[in-house]
Amino acid sequence: MGAQNTTKKVKFALFDLDGCLYPIENGYEHACRARVFEFMVSQLGYETIDKAKTIWKREFTKHNQTLKSLRELGHVRFKKETYWEFTRGDCSQHLEPDEQVRECLRKMSKSFPKFVLTNCAETEAKQALERLNILDQFDYVYGADFMGDTCKPSKEAFGKVLRDVKRRMKAMDGVRSDGTDDDVHSVDEDDITEEEEANEGIQEPFDDDEVFMFEDSLKNLVSAKDNFNITGVLIKGKTLAEENDGSEVSKRFVQIDKPVLSELMEKVPSLFA
Repeated sequence: MGAQNTTKKVKFALFDLDGCLYPIENGYEHACRARVFEFMVSQLGYETIDKAKTIWKREFTKHNQTLKSLRELGHVRFKKETYWEFTRGDCSQHLEPDEQVRECLRKMSKSFPKFVLTNCAETEAKQALERLNILDQFDYVYGADFMGDTCKPSKEAFGKVLRDVKRRMKAMDGVRSDGTDDDVHSVDEDDITEEEEANEGIQEPFDDDEVFMFEDSLKNLVSAKDNFNITGVLIKGKTLAEENDGSEVSKRFVQIDKPVLSELMEKVPSLFA
């Protein structure tokens, strides 16, 4: 897919965390996965790491999130906070600040908000973003706690997040219009109400290039595109290699090695308009 030549105003952008804002090949994702199997053995009573791996792979293929997979297997007694702390571990052992990614995020048009959307829990996601020195570049972090019983790539998960983004952006606009603060980060979470959520329904599909989503998972981008016409930017790497079955699906999206200025200024210039 070639460069996008459009002057359409971008409303907002969503960013995945793992494998998107840092390269999945750096070992952090592998370490987290290894701790999942250790958790299954030490906390849930599985006999061996190999047995845990086999059962995990079968369930993860269905549910796309390990916590949801374990709940579906009937493991409901452990606290989710214990699970996330155990499996995510100390991110500082693998993550380092990336000034190229930070500069790219900073130079994206300040006229639209940026959000993180990850299947990881918010607390651990924020720890990783802080370690990468980019937490302050995002207006909000949506994770496993917010999405509850659902997760990417389900339409329900995207719809729930998009409804909240809509309310949050209304609150941001209200802050700006009052003239009291131009910083969208200053919006208080208490100011965002659940006004008539039951009547809002699922967000209608966006116009082309109005909303962007950065992901290393092809199936997440396909769901976002097919259900809400979100424009996908696909991060090439290990996840794509695992998911891509040799079909032409990945060609539906702009593909980059990492979110840096050198690639995005060329391929998606509207993000810097």
